Amino acid sequence: AYYSGDYPFYVRRRLRQALGGQALFLNGPCAELAPAIRDKDCGEARRIGEAVGRAAVRALAGVPARPLARLDEGSREVELPIRDDLTGLEQAACEAAALRQDSAASKGRPLPERKRLAERIRFLDTVPFLRKKWLNGEPPSTEARRRVAVRLGWLFLNDAGLLAFPGETFSSTGEWVRRRSGIRGLVTVTEHGRTVMYVPPARDRERGGYEPTCCMTAPDAEAILAEAALAAVHERRRG
Repeated sequence: AYYSGDYPFYVRRRLRQALGGQALFLNGPCAELAPAIRDKDCGEARRIGEAVGRAAVRALAGVPARPLARLDEGSREVELPIRDDLTGLEQAACEAAALRQDSAASKGRPLPERKRLAERIRFLDTVPFLRKKWLNGEPPSTEARRRVAVRLGWLFLNDAGLLAFPGETFSSTGEWVRRRSGIRGLVTVTEHGRTVMYVPPARDRERGGYEPTCCMTAPDAEAILAEAALAAVHERRRG
């Protein structure tokens, strides 16, 4: 099966045909953005996009157009710490090989222990991908600093605001910022600029699962990112 993100084209086309103007499609919080599609020619992307587009048109029916009285957009750089166990390639490969041998003999162990072992192996197998995303072709000094520079983005249109995170954040992160911002019309989107992959809150990392194994940042990175986002929103409101 292919994993296709092609359906947003059909969503945007349906909205333009029905309402005119331009339509944007932005990724929301970490979620199912790319449904499984058998192949690129089976028509599933079009079917999904048309269905979502029609639903959006119905939701906007009767909503009056408003003149644009406020437009504010910008971004700011934020540095996030890299997780301590994001090792070098050779070290990750050696540890993964040793853990696979251990996993083969772990069938009698408690299920939580086996789960943690499997997640660790998956993380180690993902290390080459995460390091590529982290280093991003930058000089060797980047690795020595154990930090990654990302950008928060924002776009305010009248009393509505879009806050763009540089990675796949959770809905709880966006909701935390929205509640404290006092802006009811604030929504968050993800994958702004370069990505730092999943940025799960510390409490969700402890639960394990896919997101912590595909995560390059330290446990406190989510809190740093959320605080920086809230500070940026407050500054824009005062401005």
